[in-house]
Amino acid sequence: TGSTFRRLCTQAHRAGMLCAPSVGPGYDARLATSDRAVKPRLHGATYDRMWKTALRADADVITITSYNEWQEGTQIEPAQAQVERSGYEGAWGRHGLAARRAYLEATAQWTARLGMVARQ
Repeated sequence: TGSTFRRLCTQAHRAGMLCAPSVGPGYDARLATSDRAVKPRLHGATYDRMWKTALRADADVITITSYNEWQEGTQIEPAQAQVERSGYEGAWGRHGLAARRAYLEATAQWTARLGMVARQ
């Protein structure tokens, strides 16, 4: 992801375009499709890694894949699980109700950093 974001942003900027990579918490395509692709959340580490690489790539805007692929477990907003496991549990070492808001709190921190980078 890091080298891909960097390459795409470099190409976009050379062409006079904005670069807007998308970050997400991870997903499990098997939940909604015949696709076997899985990117584990790793208790928030996947989300943090994607934000770091997007910022390092000199992105102009960063989008978040969340609601659009909700059926694959991409949501970052609190939701009541309809299946046994929860994608929030253990995120950044949090559990229960605190874990449900962990991705939104991380998003607030990352977007604040993006704002600081943009002002430099």
